Amino acid sequence: MYRFFVPFLLLSSLSVAQTAPSQNPAPESSAPSTITLQTPQQTKPAEVPESAAVITLKGLCPGNSGPATGPNCQTTISREQFDKIVNTLNPELPPDRRQTLAEQYARALILQNIAERQGIADTPHFKEMMELTRTQVLAQELITQTREKSKPTPAEIDDYYKKHEADYQEASFKRLYIPKANPSLKESVQGQSVEELKAEAEKIRTRLVAGEDVDKIEKEVYANAGIKTPPPPTSIPNWRRSMVSPAQASIFDLKPGEVSQPIVQAEGVYIYKMESKKPVPLNDVRTEIESTLLTEKMRTSLNSILEQVKTDLNQNYFGPVTSSQIPLGSPSAARQSTPAPPQTKK
Repeated sequence: MYRFFVPFLLLSSLSVAQTAPSQNPAPESSAPSTITLQTPQQTKPAEVPESAAVITLKGLCPGNSGPATGPNCQTTISREQFDKIVNTLNPELPPDRRQTLAEQYARALILQNIAERQGIADTPHFKEMMELTRTQVLAQELITQTREKSKPTPAEIDDYYKKHEADYQEASFKRLYIPKANPSLKESVQGQSVEELKAEAEKIRTRLVAGEDVDKIEKEVYANAGIKTPPPPTSIPNWRRSMVSPAQASIFDLKPGEVSQPIVQAEGVYIYKMESKKPVPLNDVRTEIESTLLTEKMRTSLNSILEQVKTDLNQNYFGPVTSSQIPLGSPSAARQSTPAPPQTKK
């Protein structure tokens, strides 16, 4: 989640061991270095010794003095060194993406070698970029550590499941839909007021309570409205409270066999009949609850840090600060916005 934010060029700042050049290096060549990835597909990573080279840069001279490239120069990265890079960036990196990372890292090493020889590391712009990168990496490391500390325990997951039992009920319904926003509605139906629509829905609900078939009544509703297209399916299996809008959440409070009150929304009226309800086993939602708790605990921890400091932005420079510009975990927009000071007359 928080990995791989590191910029591509940051790869070039990671140190690697490089082999020494030949005793009689040839003059600098204009030909580019050759990148060889010692990772044949038929060989599993576990079968490659840690000391074995997995990336070989033929023609790249080590160090930052003398020629950058030459036919007798060679730089290698061992499996142990590359595994450290992978673990630093993303320990869960899939095997099929390691070769892509190796290619990117090899290119970065070549560019780093040239950049150092050209003195780019001594420029003010580079130093400023490194300071900004340091700030970003430190902030990210704190977030990563906070995430590790925020992982919920099995006991916390069990307790959350018990306290939110209603959210982990799975229900099946029969749903009847009475449209009020459809181009093919009869003119007489289009002119119905909300009160008239509610009155019609109440009559239909009475019929449903009496045990009439939901599919039969819905087909009748569509025929009376002049709609030629088939009505939507009436069977709604395995719904949970989180799957519906707040306006319809009350249907989960029904008991099997009960019929809801008509629910009027912009597109039409809904009437639900509860068919069955059962709890979702904890093991089926354990990962979901773990993610919910992790997010809540991380937000709490980060807010407790960020809210100790008030950030004021000069509106004369930035303009008004809107809530959409404030990152997750930051203090509210009201706290971050600073009234613009009065303008000084010249």
